[in-house]
Amino acid sequence: GYRLGNVTVRIPEDSLDAQSHRYGIVNLMSLQKGDNSKASFLRYLYILAEKQLIEQKPDHETAAEAMMREPIAASFTVFDCTDYREFWDKDSFGLLTYALRKRALSFIDYVSLTRAYFKGRIDTHGGYFSAAKVDGVGSAQIRLPEAYLTKHLIYGLACLGFEGFLAPQSVDNLLSSIPADRLQPLPADATALEKLSQLCRDRQIQVLLSPQHYRQFNL
Repeated sequence: GYRLGNVTVRIPEDSLDAQSHRYGIVNLMSLQKGDNSKASFLRYLYILAEKQLIEQKPDHETAAEAMMREPIAASFTVFDCTDYREFWDKDSFGLLTYALRKRALSFIDYVSLTRAYFKGRIDTHGGYFSAAKVDGVGSAQIRLPEAYLTKHLIYGLACLGFEGFLAPQSVDNLLSSIPADRLQPLPADATALEKLSQLCRDRQIQVLLSPQHYRQFNL
């Protein structure tokens, strides 16, 4: 948990995507511009507040050699749900954390989340599958919205596969089931991938799209 939990998705300041949205598919612009090597994929993954995963290399290996490697991690699309929020009426709530929009969570943040977990305010483990609930009354009331998008992502990818889940009709069906006031307008010619990116962006999920998936399915 410590190792996996400390890996976060972030846009490198010197990448093509540096001026793009912080959430959604953060490497989409780079992939569209042809920068889809597996090694550059690791530049978007950080293990500490300022340290890229690509810097974790054997002592005998140079930086150039590290960039030439094809890491197995780049075969996976990464969904970073640290700041994941869902809507309830006109408000939104963090389901897995307090969604602080920080570059990296601190030890104090983890302590706070542990307390919130045992008080039933935040489900740091099963929040991906949460059903809407209201507990308590008055100022002590706890409201948690349904984890709508993450459930669709997990079950959709598991049952349909990456290509099937990103089929235009699948994404359009998902979009049509979400109230219009919870979506930002998209161009009429937006691709299924761009629509998925918006869904994740609106809910503060960072997605690092695998170069292998991008090439394989001609996304």
